[in-house]
Amino acid sequence: MSQSPDLEQIMSYFQTESGGAPSRYVEFPRTPFAPVKPIPGKRRIQILPPPAPPPPTPEPSTPELSITPEKSSAALSGEWPALDAILGKERTGRPTSRRKWPTILMTGSVGGTGKTLLLASIAARLALRGRPVIVVDLNGTSYLPFLFIGSHKVSTTRMGRIWTSFFHEGVQIPLLSVRTDGPLSGATDPGIDLSFSDLYNEIRAEAPALVSLPDLPLPLILVDLDASGRPIFEETVTRAQIALSPVAPEIPSLLAAKEMENYFGTLESGKGIYCERYYIINRLSGDNPFHAHLRSRFESLLSRRLCPVIIPEDPLLESLLARGEPFLTILSRIGVSRAIEETGRWLLDRCESLERTEQAKEA
Repeated sequence: MSQSPDLEQIMSYFQTESGGAPSRYVEFPRTPFAPVKPIPGKRRIQILPPPAPPPPTPEPSTPELSITPEKSSAALSGEWPALDAILGKERTGRPTSRRKWPTILMTGSVGGTGKTLLLASIAARLALRGRPVIVVDLNGTSYLPFLFIGSHKVSTTRMGRIWTSFFHEGVQIPLLSVRTDGPLSGATDPGIDLSFSDLYNEIRAEAPALVSLPDLPLPLILVDLDASGRPIFEETVTRAQIALSPVAPEIPSLLAAKEMENYFGTLESGKGIYCERYYIINRLSGDNPFHAHLRSRFESLLSRRLCPVIIPEDPLLESLLARGEPFLTILSRIGVSRAIEETGRWLLDRCESLERTEQAKEA
């Protein structure tokens, strides 16, 4: 093998001393190494390449957890009784219609107009006729539960809500009430409030497991909520097809109706929140000339927003309630029941008309 020029120069430098005489460093001859001969009687050691590493051992696979229907139903039936009590029984799993459930907001800015009693009466009359109705009590101090004290009912608590189904003459009717467990969330703290959208979706999910609901007609949701500037009221106004405000033949109620109209106008112009709203005269006495005068004032003030049905005064209704008579049986014994049923049909017709108008716009 030839040497590079640089290496030869270095070697020649070390082979001569400073005076030119040969250096005592002598290059050894580059002879190849002779093969090593085995020594007789000695065992030759052969160097083998390192053994290949063993293949990796596969990790034991974890078996997938599978819960059979028998085990899952057994677990839901009694292993966790505290959790079962909160969640309630299993849902039926029957798919519900994707169409919006008609929602009516029963509201008012002053008390004493018979709002809650009228709502309960409409709900009961429609349910007794076979129309599914869901009553939502969003007033923390509402006396709606008092109206059904003498009725046969079954209540269950789910996720902070009290769901009550009702029976009439031993048969369950398509009536369901929903209210919060304890004071309404946000009643004392305006910063904390319920979401009506979440509550609406919760009702659609839970109601089929608590009361028999046909595919048609769609359930009617009646919401009892006083008018206020809280977010849940504005959200309910947005989601509801109709807002109905009962007015009494009294001067404070007449002034309150004007304030309600101004409030709804502010929501529409300032926040873009619009809701079809109507007012209904409640507890009108035909023998009282002052009531007749106030009726004309309501017609002049509210015009087309006044419901064509008028609820007459009926002292027998509240008298029977005070005696503890079952509310569902009272409605068939009072003279005001016909006007209540006409009001319910009028509200349903208005909801269907508004839905057809909305579908025509989307098409």
